[in-house]
Amino acid sequence: FEAGYYGHGEVITLWMSSNSFGASIGSDPCSNDATLVCTGKSSPQDTSLRPLFYITCGLNKMTTHDPYYGTLPDGNSLKPYKCQDEPGSDTRAEWKLLGFFSNDECAAINSKEYQSDFCIESASPSEFPSSDFSFNPSSKPSIQPSNNPSTEPSVQPSNLLSFDPSINPSHEPSTTASVEPSADPSDQPSIYPSSKPSSDPSILPSVEPSAHRSLEPSTKPSIRPSNLPSIEPSLEPSTKPSIQPSNLPSNEPSLDPSVEPSAEPSTDPSNQPSTACNECSNDRTPWMKNNEVECYTYSKLNKKCKNNQRWTDNNYCQLSCFLNEVEYEGDNCCAGPPTNPPTNPPADTPTECTQCTNATTPWMRRNGKNCNTFQGLNKKCKNNAVWTDNNYCQLSCHDNGNGYFGVICCNSGNSN
Repeated sequence: FEAGYYGHGEVITLWMSSNSFGASIGSDPCSNDATLVCTGKSSPQDTSLRPLFYITCGLNKMTTHDPYYGTLPDGNSLKPYKCQDEPGSDTRAEWKLLGFFSNDECAAINSKEYQSDFCIESASPSEFPSSDFSFNPSSKPSIQPSNNPSTEPSVQPSNLLSFDPSINPSHEPSTTASVEPSADPSDQPSIYPSSKPSSDPSILPSVEPSAHRSLEPSTKPSIRPSNLPSIEPSLEPSTKPSIQPSNLPSNEPSLDPSVEPSAEPSTDPSNQPSTACNECSNDRTPWMKNNEVECYTYSKLNKKCKNNQRWTDNNYCQLSCFLNEVEYEGDNCCAGPPTNPPTNPPADTPTECTQCTNATTPWMRRNGKNCNTFQGLNKKCKNNAVWTDNNYCQLSCHDNGNGYFGVICCNSGNSN
């Protein structure tokens, strides 16, 4: 027949799963959890589509484009009605035309067995279970339990309890507790508590506390406090304080003090007296001042502070060194500024003003820059040793809030 003689025909899709395959017509997917293999037509469309046969010849089964596959050759002629592997028998070959497909597109199913009802889902489950487990779980539970459990859990839990536990846990817990506890604890807590305790404790604590106290203390605290205290205290104290205080004091004192003070004073005094803190400065090195580097953001404190003799002699970044646990010997800094800052100004605070100049640097003069419009004053002025030594842009630095120490400009336009 000429190509296209029968029109476009129906779309035929071949699907496979494990050792079998089947076909569906049209755009509907196969009802099983099967893998799509190839797509063809029910009639020849063009010269690129070839007929695809499913041939059974005795015990041999093959999906191929060759209609003479597995038949017995006789000299220069072929006898397709005789099977090659059974020359002395009366077994005849059988052909099924699956459709028209591109050459070798369907090679994945060459040695698999064709099932005509592969893509048909039963309207109701079978009355008796199969002797072997299925490769894919069914969407509905069977009426009677299987003799062998499936390798994958069901999509939905069964309405009745199993007498034997499944090999792998279900994705969702059952609404009713099991008759007997499982040998191994679940990875996730059950929605409802079981009537009997498990042989081994759970890996994760339950969301809700138990109605009865446990016989032995747990190694981890519960998410929510129990209604009843345990009979015996915990073997080890908690690493973190509890959200709410206990009604009764612990038998042993904590290793670290609590963040908030206790509502009631302790019965016994502490083993060691508390140590008073001292106010610490955070003075920067000259290099840090010139480069606008702050102590609390400096990344090399671990290599400086008490580990550098020049820093130790000058107590540079004293507070930041203490907070980063590289404090100077004997320091116990109070974390914060002094509670009572000095009310009187330092003795060297200037009380008279100066007629300030606005001299530019040699670079500014060469490049036509002036102090009033220069954009880099924040990084220069008092923050640069060369500028400080030469009082460059003295008036503009003062008006910009970066004036030189001890200088108040009389001719300033800044009231501050």
